[in-house]
Amino acid sequence: MGALIAPLRTGQRLASLSARELEVLSLAAEGHPNAGIARRLFISERTVETHMRGVSWKLDIGQEPASHRRVTAVLAYLRSEGG
Repeated sequence: MGALIAPLRTGQRLASLSARELEVLSLAAEGHPNAGIARRLFISERTVETHMRGVSWKLDIGQEPASHRRVTAVLAYLRSEGG
């Protein structure tokens, strides 16, 4: 599917995220860098990266050069929350 996520499927895909993945994504949506997320959740930055990779995979966000996976994931989250 690529960088853009079909709106009708976004909610279903977000529902497939684990509680921790949603927590990490929520903090990313607030603008926290990986180091800040790691400190808040008492996990390593590498674990944050792993969760963000899982989010990208579950949301079917590709690795196209013209897109930024983290921004695309955050936008999908914010749209689902009415943001």
